[in-house]
Amino acid sequence: MIFRELEFLVKRPCGREELADKRAFRVKINHVIDSIFLRLPRIKTKSLKKLNCYASNSEVDKVISNNDGYVAVHIAYPNVESIWAMNHSDAVKCVKIVLRKGLVLISNSEPEIKNNLQLLLELVDTGDEPFDYVRNIKRSHKSRKFKCYGVVEIRKNIYSSVVIVSDKLGNSERFCITEVEPFLGYVDLGFDKLLWEGDSILGFTEKSQAFRLKPSIVAASRKLEK
Repeated sequence: MIFRELEFLVKRPCGREELADKRAFRVKINHVIDSIFLRLPRIKTKSLKKLNCYASNSEVDKVISNNDGYVAVHIAYPNVESIWAMNHSDAVKCVKIVLRKGLVLISNSEPEIKNNLQLLLELVDTGDEPFDYVRNIKRSHKSRKFKCYGVVEIRKNIYSSVVIVSDKLGNSERFCITEVEPFLGYVDLGFDKLLWEGDSILGFTEKSQAFRLKPSIVAASRKLEK
């Protein structure tokens, strides 16, 4: 099996009146979870695809189940009932504590997790730092002097879908296409394809053209050539 995902959850009932608090809490921590997911290396394991780490009112940390590679662990956390009301800083600290303990716990039964434990813990520790995820959307200018590509800026309060234009000298220019709440798996990032038309960049969705950009670094290069 390949270890693909690390998730944070809370082991406690959620009444209808708490759903808004639960969602607000998720917005506070999603950048950490998504950053870890997007940087997670491919690690072969005996029986682990996804590790669900539950903050729990249990007295000890323990593995609860393994359902076809989907492993659940309960991590003892004091005052678990207060988690959804946490501010951003405390929420991130809580997530890091629970994920770190979950990885350490499962490493006792998964040799490859144990061999890569330091790397995985570093991913958790740096999960709240700004991170650019490079999408598989890129295009070189016909002159080969410029290229453009799409990234998602992962930030604590908002995700931005961005086009970056760069030249061979290392100069670059960024264009923000859209900004969304931190729910990476459920959002429209504004474009699926990039094309050059002369010195302009065209962005397309599956159905239509979404935007046209005129990079200033391309225009500046043309002036120097004259």
